[in-house]
Amino acid sequence: MAVGTGNTADAYGLNTGKQAPGREADLLLIDAPKGSGCDDGLTSLEHGDVPSVSLLMIDGQIRSVGTRNTLPPKRLPEIRAS
Repeated sequence: MAVGTGNTADAYGLNTGKQAPGREADLLLIDAPKGSGCDDGLTSLEHGDVPSVSLLMIDGQIRSVGTRNTLPPKRLPEIRAS
């Protein structure tokens, strides 16, 4: 992930594009939908399937686990307090 976004952020002096304490964090975790023959979200995309949203994080805050706009994911993320 940081190869494309991190290098761009470095080139433009942005506080984004990498996962690290103190950096701005917007993340979208995807997975294959339940019942899919694919093992993960990337494989779903490669096969032309619509992946399922597992988690949405905006400004470092979890905004959604799962969604009503996609099929349920095969796995939900495990969330641990730090």
